[in-house]
Amino acid sequence: MLFLPPSNGNSLVIVPPKPDAFLLQQDEFSYCNLYSYGDSEPSLVTSESSLSAYSCNAVAASPSSDVATQSSPLPTKHSSASLGAPNVSHSGVFGTSTDAVDKNNNNEQHTHNSLILQRDPRNGAFTFQVHAEYDLLLHVQKDLDRYHHKVGREELSTTVGATSDVTEDLEPARIIMKSVDSYCLGKQWMYHIGYEKALAVRSFLQCSLLDFINRHSEELINGHAKKFICVDVGTYCGYSALVLCHAIRSTLMELEARKDSRAKCVEFEVLTTEISSKLINVAQSMFRLGKMDKFIRPILVKEGDVLSEVIKSHLNRDRDGNVAMDNNIATTQIDFLLLDHAKNLYLTDLTDLESHHLLTAGSYVSADNVVFNRLDSYRHHMATLARDGIVETRLEEMNLEYSNNLKDGIGKCPLCRRW
Repeated sequence: MLFLPPSNGNSLVIVPPKPDAFLLQQDEFSYCNLYSYGDSEPSLVTSESSLSAYSCNAVAASPSSDVATQSSPLPTKHSSASLGAPNVSHSGVFGTSTDAVDKNNNNEQHTHNSLILQRDPRNGAFTFQVHAEYDLLLHVQKDLDRYHHKVGREELSTTVGATSDVTEDLEPARIIMKSVDSYCLGKQWMYHIGYEKALAVRSFLQCSLLDFINRHSEELINGHAKKFICVDVGTYCGYSALVLCHAIRSTLMELEARKDSRAKCVEFEVLTTEISSKLINVAQSMFRLGKMDKFIRPILVKEGDVLSEVIKSHLNRDRDGNVAMDNNIATTQIDFLLLDHAKNLYLTDLTDLESHHLLTAGSYVSADNVVFNRLDSYRHHMATLARDGIVETRLEEMNLEYSNNLKDGIGKCPLCRRW
């Protein structure tokens, strides 16, 4: 007999059937068309939008380079921000201590240290299975079923619920992220950011959120709502959007628990863009299962769309396209941007957002795979901005997701002033 909590019915997700292989070949989504090594070739970096402009995190199939039998990963370099949000901003000091946040990050680090690469080497880095995304979704649902079964039994055996409301709200998303990690380490490599990079992105996002709160401190103290906008370019199966949403919610909950009244007035939304309707469906299922769907807005981008226009069309509008009624929380900029889509379009899309003033002083930008994919043009652009005093930039080197010996890194750039 399976015991489920009363709220589980609202999270029920019907897994779509696996598409016919022939139909899948006709879909707009193709790993081979969405991935490229490097961004320096003029033919790859253009100002025109293309079908691959806001792709999922996809790569062309190639022989696996990692070794599944290795039990000890190579040493990984981290900056001081990789495991916890530092207590300073680019403009001075934060008014909010991050001790509790750091402790939460360290607990996640300890949990993920127990994850070991166990998959068949033939399913290693840059190998793909046709129906892997649907298989992953089934794997996640089974893990969540086990969690709900356990919670249901504990609630029946105690007069008081075994988990708090806060834990109950955040736990499904955490279980999904861990389930995705276990699938990619134990069965099939996939192109999510992975647990190691997720910790680095999480800490950088916390810096951005705390900086946002301090910049709007007076308004928040006076009870005026302010909206924090997070954009994830490259949805894939929704892992990175869940990482961002979980980090924001847990940080705000920590601040509220410590009686920081400003946190209650902070609203937020994660906009995530994807070009494949099939992957959008998988991601939406992940968001519903993780109870984060009301905070995440998946956007299906069509051929010929320009990223800045897509983002602008969704800012200050609800999910039905209606203009937001409350002008007090109107926003015209991106507070945190994660680039993890077609690698040759990082620089094109970044400069597009820059020129339309969606990125301005106070915005934070994080870009995945800048080392492994040799994104020299993107890194040179950021280095030039840093020399001009526009941004502060740093690189955190670590392994490619779900691999032991492939070097990669994440670029991090808080903006000091507008271009």
